[in-house]
Amino acid sequence: MSPEPTKKLLYTGPSMNPALKEPDMIYVTQYHGRKIRRGDVVVFQITGSTRKAIHRVIEVSESGITTRGDRNPVADPYLLRPEDIIGVVRYIRRGKKLKRIFGGRLGHIHGSINRIGLFRSLDRNISILLYPVYNYFSRSRALKKLLLHRFTPRIFSFNTPEGTEFQLFLGRYAAGHRPAGQRKWVIRRPFRLFVDESTLPD
Repeated sequence: MSPEPTKKLLYTGPSMNPALKEPDMIYVTQYHGRKIRRGDVVVFQITGSTRKAIHRVIEVSESGITTRGDRNPVADPYLLRPEDIIGVVRYIRRGKKLKRIFGGRLGHIHGSINRIGLFRSLDRNISILLYPVYNYFSRSRALKKLLLHRFTPRIFSFNTPEGTEFQLFLGRYAAGHRPAGQRKWVIRRPFRLFVDESTLPD
């Protein structure tokens, strides 16, 4: 079965890894009145911005549609309306291979599996067994300089009604965020080992 897209887009960024990887070609199909389901991977216009995003639907309610990147630690800080959604991702082309992207219940399961990975396990183990050692090294600037060259830090920002939200990625991993209206960054473990918060925007 071949895709019949209304749009083709080139995917960039790490927030939907490993379901989507840069530079996958994304095939987007309009809903044409069909129901938007939890688990769908959708392309949408970010509220108050000219930017587009590709994230997974995690909740559909009377209040609106909530989305989140599979690799992001928190849900997107805005509610979407059906008219904000450009279409649903049904297929991607990765190299020479055409890959189906599932939505609905199966897509929700895939998204949940994608969020369970090495760093979540490592985070739990460090918290329980190695917290004193971890806490010491998380304050070590020398260690940060030694390890940061292995990752490419990237900061994404977008406007919300509450202000500007920032998200920090190290390589393809969502390392933390600074909520809109706040000056303090929330850095996930174990990424505090790699991040010098004094260098981040305030």
